[in-house]
Amino acid sequence: MSYLATYKKSPTAVLDYSIDWRSWLLAGETIQSSTWIITSLATPQTGDVTEEQDVIVSGVTTIWIQGGLSGTQYTLADTIVTSGGRTDTRTLLIDVEPR
Repeated sequence: MSYLATYKKSPTAVLDYSIDWRSWLLAGETIQSSTWIITSLATPQTGDVTEEQDVIVSGVTTIWIQGGLSGTQYTLADTIVTSGGRTDTRTLLIDVEPR
C-alpha cells in the first residue's frame, strides 16, 4: 500500500493530521463528506488510537487523534465524496513511539 505521508506520534499526544484535496478537486467542486477509518497494523488492543474529531475546511480534511500503543503503526484512511459525485481515498501512516 502507498501512503500519502508517514508521521511519528507519542502515545500521550493529541495531534491533528490533514489531507489537502484542493489540487485534486475540479473547479467549483467541494467535499461533501469525509470518513476517516483508523486501522492498527497489529492486533487491536486497549489503548489504540482513537478519533477526537474531524473537520472539512476549504478542501482540506483534518482528523485529531489521541492514544496509541508504543511500537505500533496505524493507518488513517480518509474517504471523501465530492459535490460532483466523485469518491477517493488517501491514507496516512502513523508510527507511535515514545518521545
